Amino acid sequence: MQIQRQNSLQGIPSSAWQALVDPAFPFLSLEFLISLETSSCIGKHSGWLPEYLLAYEGDTLVGALLLYEKYNSEGEFIFDWEWAMAYARHGYRYYPKLISALPFTPVMVPKFLVHPEVDASKVRQSLLEEALRTVESRAESGLHFFFVPREELDFLESQGFLPRFNFQLYWNNHSFRSFQDFTATLKRKGRQDIERERRQIKASGLTIENFSGASLGPKHASVMFDFYASTYYKKGCEPYLNLEFFQEIFKKIPEKILLVLARDGEKWIGGSISLIGQKRLYGRYWGCSEEYRHLHFELCYYQTVDYAIAHGLEAVEAGAGGGHKIPRGFVPHWTYSAHRIEHPQFREAIARFLIQEKTLLEDNFREVLKSSPYREIPSL
Repeated sequence: MQIQRQNSLQGIPSSAWQALVDPAFPFLSLEFLISLETSSCIGKHSGWLPEYLLAYEGDTLVGALLLYEKYNSEGEFIFDWEWAMAYARHGYRYYPKLISALPFTPVMVPKFLVHPEVDASKVRQSLLEEALRTVESRAESGLHFFFVPREELDFLESQGFLPRFNFQLYWNNHSFRSFQDFTATLKRKGRQDIERERRQIKASGLTIENFSGASLGPKHASVMFDFYASTYYKKGCEPYLNLEFFQEIFKKIPEKILLVLARDGEKWIGGSISLIGQKRLYGRYWGCSEEYRHLHFELCYYQTVDYAIAHGLEAVEAGAGGGHKIPRGFVPHWTYSAHRIEHPQFREAIARFLIQEKTLLEDNFREVLKSSPYREIPSL
């Protein structure tokens, strides 16, 4: 087996890449990943420097590992700034570090991509060993895997990585036939609050429309980008993604995009965008040019739940954070990351911190479950 290192996925045949990737995850499509490159959302100016590892047996691509060299912690959603500050206080350098993650996307997807007809454990081990050699040869502070599936966490722990836990809030579809079937499972107050919020949006006179596939056009990319960027500007931040990226994915993978727009007369005033997987809907970005009460909940949660029910999807993942999701039927699910810290003293200190952090998170997880609006506490 030969391991090649590349800083671009362009030139890889689509059929070869598709053989590695579970089509359930739209973020792993070659079109999505290359759009990040060609739009310059990743690269030397973004802080995400691609270091892709590709495994070949002869001419056949049998495995891949998406790696990025990072000189900051922006767009990761696994927060380690305090670790970097601790390194600096003691005269050490935390950056650069090497990570395996989806840029700007806190979604659990496989990190070790393996052809189904080869020995997965062999390919995975070879890719990991090459990644560790990279860290050692460059004297980087460590190797990190963000938002990994549980089975990959178990593998990485067996290789000496430190596990880190967190949780996100998902909406789960229990074979509901309608939105009313869903709200019928809620306590009276939760059901009435959601119904009132939806009534108020209807009474506002706004028109809500969904677009996907052939109904998407270039104008929709521009409209949604403006809404997305406005959310960052209102917080005094620069958006991670740019208009070219939106234009690229609207053109290349329209069937994987759900765009929800709110219109006041002929004027679009707000929107949300989700990516459609085979089993799940992944809510990603939202924004508005005019403030309407409950508009955020309608575009980001209620419309996506409607879509998931209508299309038989098992869940809606609405990204990181957001305690306001809890009374709207979203419940906690564990997420995992794994960390290899090269400096022995910092490794020991971080290991202690992660144990303490997990204990606090477990308490918080239980409290969130107890505060859910369901008549029965969900079993996960």
